[in-house]
Amino acid sequence: DPLCGPQGPPWPAGWHLLHRFLHTVDAHQLMEAVARVRRLPFGLLEEQRRCRFRVINLPGDRGLARREHIEVSCLARLRDAFPELDADFTEGVVAKELPWKTGLGLRQQCVHTTEFRGQVYVADEELWQGPSKNEIEQMREEFTRSGWNTSLWRAFLQDCSEPNSWGYVGCQLAHVEAWRSALESSADWLLVCEDDVCPMPLFDLDWTDVWSIVAEQIVQLRALNEPWDLLFVGKGSSVSAEGKMLTPLVAECGYNIKMHCYCVSRRGLSSLLKSELPFHAIRPQDEILAALNVKGRHPRSRLRGKIRDLFPGGLDGFRSLCI
Repeated sequence: DPLCGPQGPPWPAGWHLLHRFLHTVDAHQLMEAVARVRRLPFGLLEEQRRCRFRVINLPGDRGLARREHIEVSCLARLRDAFPELDADFTEGVVAKELPWKTGLGLRQQCVHTTEFRGQVYVADEELWQGPSKNEIEQMREEFTRSGWNTSLWRAFLQDCSEPNSWGYVGCQLAHVEAWRSALESSADWLLVCEDDVCPMPLFDLDWTDVWSIVAEQIVQLRALNEPWDLLFVGKGSSVSAEGKMLTPLVAECGYNIKMHCYCVSRRGLSSLLKSELPFHAIRPQDEILAALNVKGRHPRSRLRGKIRDLFPGGLDGFRSLCI
């Protein structure tokens, strides 16, 4: 309770503004899950063969300090507890250092292409800046009409107003390359995290616990015949209403920006990578994934249209969950 707030009635002031939009994970359920996975049940040991775990880290001196920290605090512990788990780094990308070609003609001057590891990537700057004043008015109308949480409108607009950058483009390329590599492997699901993410100190969690809880929940989803494409790890606030709870720890996702740690199923990898969406840098990738949580229905109409054009036929069936 001191760390996470009240875990049951009476609820804190203002709770009525949020309870329609997001679920609260009961601390006791999390405690029980931690205790279960620390006993290393057989199903958990089996799951290590199905997963690929990757930490994104810049190569060379730029990522050295974080790489050394993650090696000791995360990867070494995972390999020791789960020797059959494929856990390693995947290289970060400095997009600005790649050879980009700019299109010809007035409309193509903001479109740049490069080939990286055999794949063509497009950096389309049309929507890199935040929405205009007119767009903001239209977005707010759409936001309200869709029944999203109006008390979080300003936070949502702040996220959507952050300009895209070449740094974000490099981040996107690194994540997508991890997806491509995982799909080429025999992994059933991929867990990706940034090199600056750390386990929540509650209950003295370490990376062995985090992976184990996620793996246990994926085993449960499989037993319940609940398909999924994207699973965000580290549940936060949701701007749009979440769906139902599928297990005591996993909910259907609303619009939320949480890309620091997430999983992609093999179904999700296949769906994403057969489209053009991952290979076009149009906005920060966390905003794009958040839009996929709500079937692409982003309040910004021009962005919504681009997502629809780049991911045709895949939006309605895409399913995002969060833990």
